[in-house]
Amino acid sequence: MKYSRLEEYINNENEESLHEKEPPQTKQQERRRSRIWDVTLLSALPWILNILFASVLLFLFLSPSYSGPSGSYETEFGTDMTLPTKVGLKRVRFTGSPHFFDNGTAWRTPVDSNAPWPENRRYFGEPSREIDWAWHDLIGDRYFSVSEEEAKKAWGDKYVMYRDPYRGGYTAGLDMFHALHCLNALRKALGQDYYPYTDIHGQVHLEHCLDLLRQEIQCYGSTTLIPQKHFDGLEHPYIDSDQVHTCRDFSTLREFTTERGEGGRLYVPREEWDDKI
Repeated sequence: MKYSRLEEYINNENEESLHEKEPPQTKQQERRRSRIWDVTLLSALPWILNILFASVLLFLFLSPSYSGPSGSYETEFGTDMTLPTKVGLKRVRFTGSPHFFDNGTAWRTPVDSNAPWPENRRYFGEPSREIDWAWHDLIGDRYFSVSEEEAKKAWGDKYVMYRDPYRGGYTAGLDMFHALHCLNALRKALGQDYYPYTDIHGQVHLEHCLDLLRQEIQCYGSTTLIPQKHFDGLEHPYIDSDQVHTCRDFSTLREFTTERGEGGRLYVPREEWDDKI
């Protein structure tokens, strides 16, 4: 085997007249070093990939401004209206989950009047002016004037079909307030002795509201875990929905809507249409 390598070395020497030939042992050393490097690289590759993967995850975790191609809950999604100020996130413990006495009778914790608005008001119960005013402060004056630029961004080429023929310009509101309006309509439907029935808020409207709320809940898909717990007055577990959730700051959205109204500092003047009704 040694003689074969020597013969190969002598034959190749004539073909490489322009370069000085290295001794055979040097090539063997290079091949050995190359094999060692290949083995080392292959052995280290999983660790290198793990480090790179962990670095990417750490970057995403530590970067609150990161958002995917569709946007993010904290910044805004591509389908959201762009607001002049960032809507912060808040950790909020929900309230209102039923409790049970030992005899099985259900009860709910009273509203905490010292809690920050809007959680310091009653929104459900026996119909009353107090509850009606609470809902008015929550969702009143929810529609505002929209600029043509905002209309194009929101509705694309079909934006012209949303011209307001009565007041001029375009009129719209944030979807959240429409969903709350629907919830309030369902509340009123439970107290028809107190709230007069109207055709426009009849069965079709109620079914629309139910279906809208179904889609809203499915769309935002909260993954906060809701546990079941034991109550002595029940023969089976019952949920405890009073858990901490991460929410957009409602007060910021309410303030923005108010300021977009006529007379507000963010009001958009309406464009007059020739075919205004």
